[in-house]
Amino acid sequence: MSSRFTVFPVMSALWFSGTCLGQVPCPNPPPVVISDPQPPTDVCLPLNVSGVPFQFFDDFSWRSFVALVWPAQSSQRGVPDTSKQVGGIGFRAFETYKQLPELFHNDASAPSDWNSFDMPNQNPCNVQMAFGDLVLASFSKFSNLGQAGFGTLVGSARSSESNLYALPHCIQPP
Repeated sequence: MSSRFTVFPVMSALWFSGTCLGQVPCPNPPPVVISDPQPPTDVCLPLNVSGVPFQFFDDFSWRSFVALVWPAQSSQRGVPDTSKQVGGIGFRAFETYKQLPELFHNDASAPSDWNSFDMPNQNPCNVQMAFGDLVLASFSKFSNLGQAGFGTLVGSARSSESNLYALPHCIQPP
């Protein structure tokens, strides 16, 4: 019974110190970092910050963006290639994520495993997809098109000549 009450002050002291269980203190101001391919897991806020800490949320957004545009590992969706720099050649991590037709099948079947590709009948072009392929088409004419309105999507996006934007239909690489 007494051990429970002695643990509480120690844990609360660690919690309120800002460095609980091996946590690294947050630098103030946050440094500009473009050398880390891993996305941050949380916003790092130091205890002594006053006012609205925009710079720390900006830092989180910036580091998330850098991680998304990092070159991806070959045949690994969304995994950064740590042997490359952010400006290196190759598909970007975000370009290797599953596309909408791969996640939400028309027949309501479950999506395939993360690193595998669906059968051709599960994408609008009816082709077997591979790593780095990108489909710029949809199953129906207006399924993914919309123009922002006041709280809802208000129809398809239109050009200045009032012609509908059309997505290319199943572009094949040369």
